Amino acid sequence: MTFLELYATKILSGEIKSGNRIKQVYTMLLDKLKNPENYKPYFFDEKKANRAIDFIEKFCKQAQGKTGTPLLLDLFQKAMLQAIFGFVDSKGLRQYNEALVIIGRKNGKTTLLAAIALYLTVADGEGSPETYFIARLVAM
Repeated sequence: MTFLELYATKILSGEIKSGNRIKQVYTMLLDKLKNPENYKPYFFDEKKANRAIDFIEKFCKQAQGKTGTPLLLDLFQKAMLQAIFGFVDSKGLRQYNEALVIIGRKNGKTTLLAAIALYLTVADGEGSPETYFIARLVAM
């Protein structure tokens, strides 16, 4: 079972609490995994989906806390990465080239996005990659 399937199953069963929009997204992603013929020309390539995860956990290190320890991703992060990088066409081109990542405070957004940017820059195999970060500070 992929991280994406595991996380989607836990969300849809109620084991992991989430909002309706997240449930809709993971219902669609689960359907794409189970019925790839309905989503041609794209299909799920688990090897490609796991490349970003493997890169991050192997080469990226903690910058805060216990500095230098390997960066180990949580299930929701692995599922997100599989969703972004795993759906490709027959040429290996990703279906999703942009992602809106909304993660609550103190859940490792900056670290995760920096690791993704590193992966895209040095390990994705795409020529002249560009990554952008947009953040909004909300005063409380």
